[in-house]
Amino acid sequence: MKDTNNWTSRFIKATIIQMMLASFLTLFFLFARFGPLSLLIFLIPYNASDSPFAGGWFNFGYITYLIGVIAIGIMAMIYRYFEHTLSIAYHRVTKVLAALNFILMNAGIVVATWPMMIAGYIGGVSQMSSDFGGKGIAVHQIHQTIFLPLGVTIWVPVGIFATSLGVILGSIGFFVNLRQKS
Repeated sequence: MKDTNNWTSRFIKATIIQMMLASFLTLFFLFARFGPLSLLIFLIPYNASDSPFAGGWFNFGYITYLIGVIAIGIMAMIYRYFEHTLSIAYHRVTKVLAALNFILMNAGIVVATWPMMIAGYIGGVSQMSSDFGGKGIAVHQIHQTIFLPLGVTIWVPVGIFATSLGVILGSIGFFVNLRQKS
């Protein structure tokens, strides 16, 4: 058995715990925002009129997408550490948890960010003056004519939920494997 009491192991375990905490916090924010009480409605406004420029959603979606891509790479490094450094194989339940992690995290990141980018781009161009090729649509109309029909207010929370759930399930699989190995 490879040594699991080194700094790499400590940092990997801390990363897994931090990913789970971030996912739980994200789910809390998501449910507090879209739950029956809408407690945190001010945190994640999906109304385009809440922003002075609808194109800002493109920027937010793009940056979030890039962070998601980096997170997938970090997850790959953690799986490599488990499979190659610690020689821990995935069997039965942990293989299912790893597959759910892969599917939910990858699909969730795309589902959460691409609608923001698409609607932000269309909304930003639509908001621009007709002198610059836009339609000059007022910000409050963009929400009704672009964001709602494209389903941004539905797809983004679904993607956030899927991504967070995937990270949590994958992290549970990591810890199940660690307990079985020791």
